[in-house]
Amino acid sequence: MGTAHYDDAVRRLQEFGRALALSPAAADLPASFSLGYVDSQLWARYSQFDGKIRVDIHTDGPVKGEAVVLTGEPVLTELLAGSLSVDRAMTDGVILIEGNEAEKVTIRNALIAMSFANKITRR
Repeated sequence: MGTAHYDDAVRRLQEFGRALALSPAAADLPASFSLGYVDSQLWARYSQFDGKIRVDIHTDGPVKGEAVVLTGEPVLTELLAGSLSVDRAMTDGVILIEGNEAEKVTIRNALIAMSFANKITRR
């Protein structure tokens, strides 16, 4: 991954964190979860503290027992742009959420709420 591409990937992961924080469902997210880009194997951890979402980029991957979101950078780009729905991405298998059932549901709901909020703010 070249420097410019890496910088774009990092900005997108940070943008995802900001968008997620604005999601009405953010408070229901697990204490932390990891997101991995399957194409570049770049990992980021999103964690909640005092009502804020923090992102740590270039982690070593998920910690044991942590929920995981696997996707590709283009998929996250389309989600953030509001041009791909979470349901469609999950149906097509380009987003995979792993964890216990409660974690899967809360992460999925937060992603949907984030996508919906992005569509509204981009109008």
